[in-house]
Amino acid sequence: AEVLNDYQCNIYSNTNYMMAAMVIESATGNSWVQNLHTYIFDPLNLDSTFVGAFETPNGAVAHEWYDGNVTEIVNSPMTSLYSMIHAAGAIFSTANEMVQWYEALFNGIVISGASLQEIISCDPTTLYGLGLKTAPVDYPVYGHDGIMIGYQSFSMYDAKTKSILCILTNGGSASVMPLFFSLLNVLTY
Repeated sequence: AEVLNDYQCNIYSNTNYMMAAMVIESATGNSWVQNLHTYIFDPLNLDSTFVGAFETPNGAVAHEWYDGNVTEIVNSPMTSLYSMIHAAGAIFSTANEMVQWYEALFNGIVISGASLQEIISCDPTTLYGLGLKTAPVDYPVYGHDGIMIGYQSFSMYDAKTKSILCILTNGGSASVMPLFFSLLNVLTY
């Protein structure tokens, strides 16, 4: 059997998230969605957060835009779009609840300090760790982004200032990264 080195283990992969969901289901006997509710959503009162395609939306959902924000996608069935990405990114939330999640994660409410250290130990080549990545800046920041037809998200925790920044957009193609790093610079300087 081939032994994977650290570099290979720290590369982002949607398939790995789907496999992690299957391991969770096998180990607990409950769906990965139910486990999210049991261990994260419900204890943290994330009542505006839901898993598209697997749950009914529990609030208003912004319309999706595609093709350079020219084409509005109306009444798109969540099952077709979001079942294909499964545990790799089918979660819908609000900016407030994303900030609440990051606060809980980085303040030891969700996992132990030792587990958090494993998560934020990012590979220097890929800048990716176990579910979080770091940014190529001079101070410790950790976060994650996501993009799907019609939506983008980017959230990051600044360990120096203990601030959290979250940008969610329903514009499908324009990158939010330049805006995000401009805002992050305002927060840290």
